Amino acid sequence: MDVTRLCSELVKIRSENPPGYTDEVISYLQEICSGIGVDTKVVSQGRKSNLLSKDIQNHFLLCGHVDVVPALDDGWINPPYSGFIDETCVYGRGSTDMKGGVAALLSALAEVIDRGIDPPVDLAFVCDEEGNGDFGMEYLVQKRLLRPKACLIAEPTPELSPVIGEKGGTQTSYHVYRRCRACFFASGSW
Repeated sequence: MDVTRLCSELVKIRSENPPGYTDEVISYLQEICSGIGVDTKVVSQGRKSNLLSKDIQNHFLLCGHVDVVPALDDGWINPPYSGFIDETCVYGRGSTDMKGGVAALLSALAEVIDRGIDPPVDLAFVCDEEGNGDFGMEYLVQKRLLRPKACLIAEPTPELSPVIGEKGGTQTSYHVYRRCRACFFASGSW
């Protein structure tokens, strides 16, 4: 699978947020997944769509968002949805954030599968990361459709500076015990 061409094809499919319609790009990704032997399912709310592995194992998740911020008309070397490829780059809205990352994840997965390995990974390509987030990853986790132990998100970071991080919350109760001596003051009140 050619990661450059896949990125270019993804850029050509408009998925601006707002309005956050990702049904067309998710349909395309579902075809790609089917072509490499990965069964998927679509979770939709109107035209906002997410693509998940069909049988979620909740071990290691390969994840990316497919919505993009709107492209202004001015300042583009090539039209923002052309997916133009030259000898060094793919040009267009989402080529780095984050349709390029989605293409990289799928190309790497295809390579592993082509080598005869059945990797223990799940996929989640989601909508609504660039918007208010009401139907993307947060929704999928809240509804317990996803509960991965680890996740690789191919979001762009500075060159040679991958970010290791975590999101989420936990409720923790701490009990602190300390030996101390009572203190008495000759004057004053507490």
